[in-house]
This record gives sequence, C-alpha cells and structure tokens, in this order.
Amino acid sequence: MNTIIYIENLAINVQRKRVKNINLSVKKDGQIAVSMPYRCAMATVENFVKSRLSWIRQTQEKINSIVSYQLKYENNETHFLWGKPYCLLIEISNKIGVEIKENQIIIRLPEKNNNAENRQYILDNFYAGSVKNQLSLILEKWITQMKTPQPKICIRKMKTRWGSCTPNKKSIRINSELAKYPPECLQYVLLHELAHFFVKGHGDDFIAIIDKNMPNWQKYKEMLDNHNFQAA
Repeated sequence: MNTIIYIENLAINVQRKRVKNINLSVKKDGQIAVSMPYRCAMATVENFVKSRLSWIRQTQEKINSIVSYQLKYENNETHFLWGKPYCLLIEISNKIGVEIKENQIIIRLPEKNNNAENRQYILDNFYAGSVKNQLSLILEKWITQMKTPQPKICIRKMKTRWGSCTPNKKSIRINSELAKYPPECLQYVLLHELAHFFVKGHGDDFIAIIDKNMPNWQKYKEMLDNHNFQAA
C-alpha cells in the first residue's frame, strides 16, 4: 500500500515492503520514493527524509536541468517555481490557466486540449507571466540605484541564454525559465544586462558594477552556470 506524505512542499511516495532498512530514491521524473519495513514507524521515515532534504533538492535540480526535455507534464511530476519544488496536478476545466495551491502547480484546461504540448504551453506562459510580475516589483529599484534609462524588456523562453541585451537600443531579453530558480537569480541576470549599458565586456569595470550592486552575485551566477546557460 502506497502513502503520500508531504514534507516542506515535497510529495513523498512511501511504500511498506519486505526490506530491512529505509530506502530513499529520486526517480528520473523527479518524484521521491521511500520504501520502509512493515514495522517501521512513519515518524521515523519523516525524520529520515528530513535529514536528506538537501540531497533530495540537489538531485531534483540536477534531474530537472538534465531531463527537462523528457517531461510529459503529467500528474505528480515535479516542477519548480522560484526555486521551490511543486507537484504537478492536471485538472479538466472549461477555463485555461495555472494555479499555485500549497505544494501543487495546478494546470487547468478542457479535455479536448489535454495533451502534453498544450500543458507545456500553458505552463510556459505561466512562467513568462511570473517573470513579468517579478520584474515589475524589482525593475524600478535597479534602474534608480544604477541610474540607467528605462529599458525595453522582452521575456521569452531561450535555449542558450539566461539574458541578453542591445545597449544602444536599451533593450533587454530575459529567459522565462528563470521563474524556476530563486528570485535572486532573476535579479542577477537583470543586473548583469543593465551593467552592459555602461560596459561592453566582462572585465574589471563590469565586475566592479556587479560587486557594488549585488555583493553575493557569484552565488547566483554559479547556480545558473551549473545549468548550462549564460548571461550575455
């Protein structure tokens, strides 16, 4: 018999088996599975999982970056929003949209449109909207702090860049996939592109601007670099 428990927004599929020890695994789709001895207390399992939360999240992030192209956008897949994992739920509805509810990302769409391509399209649009909303909260702060002109910002899903810009046109392009990462990653990419309004390359003058405005930027750059994208 399988039991689903939730620990810090993570859905854990727990199954009692003829095993001697508690076994924890993260599947290729990001789902978390635990097998436990029949006589083991659930509280013991919960404590075990809590002790391995850091490893679970690191493993899910690696899986999410490596096999994202294999996602089927089906129930119980793990998807990320602002650095936190959520369990995907598909609901048939006359209305099309996405709702965040506790530990779930809920995609709603009509039965006739219920296929992986449409589900991905709806979620991608949601991510783009999330980035747009977040930018509306932070952009004014950065252009005031850095004394830059108001940029034209385009948000779109990109395969090889977290962000890019055309300084002479004061335009910036931001990858909508940043909605999957902590908000500070979006701030770093925005700062990176705004800095190019003053400096072309990535030399000492450029680094000085980044250091001045976001002293801990390297933490978020490393986080993004580990997922094989670049800020141009």
